[in-house]
Amino acid sequence: MNTPTQKTLPPPSLPQLNDDGALSLAQLRGSGIKVVVPVYPAMKAGDMISVPWEGTPQESELTFPQIHTVQQVQELTLKIPYSSVHSGWKKLKIYYHVKDVGDSGSVEVDIVP
Repeated sequence: MNTPTQKTLPPPSLPQLNDDGALSLAQLRGSGIKVVVPVYPAMKAGDMISVPWEGTPQESELTFPQIHTVQQVQELTLKIPYSSVHSGWKKLKIYYHVKDVGDSGSVEVDIVP
């Protein structure tokens, strides 16, 4: 039986961070949060990626409602809808998961009005 190896993958990036390294709710309205998944070791077409996120103060973990399939080996930009961001959150932790490969390091940022 072949057991997949779980690896720590490079963390995603968030191109909408302001100069202080925070996400501004005002700037996210209408656009949501862009999450950039970098090319990771052994990335291949057919990989299935999801983007879980967690806000604080603690809410239950939410998961990006779709599984994205890699079409070609290149950076991938996904979006968390603005409607999924709770206005009471002060911090947001985001990472991505690749099925049968593992999880990335996480990115934790402040959320400001």
